[in-house]
Amino acid sequence: MLPENKKLIKMLKYFTVAIIILTFSSCNVSFKNNSAGNAQMSLEEINKVYAEKKTLGLDVENSMVYSYFFKSENSAMLEKLARNFKSDLFESEINKINNNGYTLRIFKVDYLQPNTLLEQNSKMTAIALKSHVEFTGFDMQNVPKINYHNNDAFDEMDLEGSYEKNGKPAFVIANASFDTFSLKSVFNTLILIETKYKTDPVSGMPSDDAETDEIGEDISDELNDKDINCERVALELCNGNCTNFLITDNQIEAEKILKNFQKKAHQQYKYTLQNDSHWNWYQTLRSKVQKI
Repeated sequence: MLPENKKLIKMLKYFTVAIIILTFSSCNVSFKNNSAGNAQMSLEEINKVYAEKKTLGLDVENSMVYSYFFKSENSAMLEKLARNFKSDLFESEINKINNNGYTLRIFKVDYLQPNTLLEQNSKMTAIALKSHVEFTGFDMQNVPKINYHNNDAFDEMDLEGSYEKNGKPAFVIANASFDTFSLKSVFNTLILIETKYKTDPVSGMPSDDAETDEIGEDISDELNDKDINCERVALELCNGNCTNFLITDNQIEAEKILKNFQKKAHQQYKYTLQNDSHWNWYQTLRSKVQKI
């Protein structure tokens, strides 16, 4: 076991994560069973849907939440279909339609234009036919903003672990709430913030005047202040190198802000951005930590 370090304990207090509503449908996004477009729409008709959505304030030029609807009297058939879509990173929900059976909605954040949505329509129609259910149509909405509010359950990182990295002892802390984080396909950009810190010559851990987590908190605050969703997931310390693991849903804008913030940050840092909608990096990190 690594020796207790008061600075690390203090560091746990800084981390606050947003409570994420588990499905897009509860994030002020209203989807009805009567979707915006039906399965038989032509390209011209889909173009009209995009034009109408744009007049309603939807950001049709960028990624949006695309939903596809299926109907069946047999809920088990819809459940099976929903499981099949998981490999394509679709979320799903099934609802009963009075006495007329059930409807399945699958949805994910995607970048589509009318021609590619037309292709999706054809694909969904073929899948429905093969699955013996009815594909009834599609809808799209803006990517919802996260509903932030404080909650004691997310105030501290509750995972820690120690291991060897490049022949040197490493220590990491993380937040277990991301085990069940439902918006991984949306927050698919990992931001790695790398800084240096002073080490204690005996323990190899940060010295009393070392700066470790502050820059990660500062960058997270800077991005959120600029309306770029960002959260810190973990922090790793190894041989004078500190790495903050942050996530965002807007890689392009986040990179612009990271570059500009380097000019005014109180601590020098390097950053890299990785796109990983499957969160493979998290699985690797998670295997190294356990509940405190």
